[in-house]
Amino acid sequence: MRKRIFITFSLALFLIVSCAAREMRVQVDIPGKELSSEPSGRSILIGQVTDTRSFSERSASPRTPSWGSEDPVLMTEAVKSRAIARNAQIDGRDFGGNVLLEGDQTVESMVKEATRSSFSRAGYTVLSGDTAPEDVIVADVEIAKLWGWFEYQRFSSTISAELEVRIIINNPDGSKKVLTSRTSYENSALHFNRENWQKAFDSLISSYVNGLPAEIRKLDN
Repeated sequence: MRKRIFITFSLALFLIVSCAAREMRVQVDIPGKELSSEPSGRSILIGQVTDTRSFSERSASPRTPSWGSEDPVLMTEAVKSRAIARNAQIDGRDFGGNVLLEGDQTVESMVKEATRSSFSRAGYTVLSGDTAPEDVIVADVEIAKLWGWFEYQRFSSTISAELEVRIIINNPDGSKKVLTSRTSYENSALHFNRENWQKAFDSLISSYVNGLPAEIRKLDN
């Protein structure tokens, strides 16, 4: 009986390790703009979006943005701009590469589009740069945290992700307001694969888009 349990556990561990043998890529779906039932009568331009996350060359914790045990030289600026998660770690050892955004999607472009949708849902008319007047409200965005990780435990493994965004609203009169939004996701998972990472980040960004309008309205009052 013990031998059978050991073989079953070893096979499960092998499958976990095998599915992480390569980096994974996901394309995060951004919830579309919806017209608010309570328009604010204001227009806004989403200005500069800056990824301010810091990365460690190597970290003992998958919670810390890093390239794990891989060659840190591989973590170029282009890779950092698309890196969103780190695969399993067992006893301080990594089994697989990071999770990257797919195609042309970057952390900055993803958060910018999500923030545009949020302000639209908050009742704002969201303008583009070529149509915005000089006296328009401008919202600059700083991405302090966007990271996911898989933590393996024998009986309970989880996929988690966190997003922290700082929005600086610049009014035409020179005054500013700052809004910090924090969103998180956590769910049990037997293993990590593209589908589970897709679900994690789709849910995280959807929560951000749907939750931010209430925070925006509070700031306006």
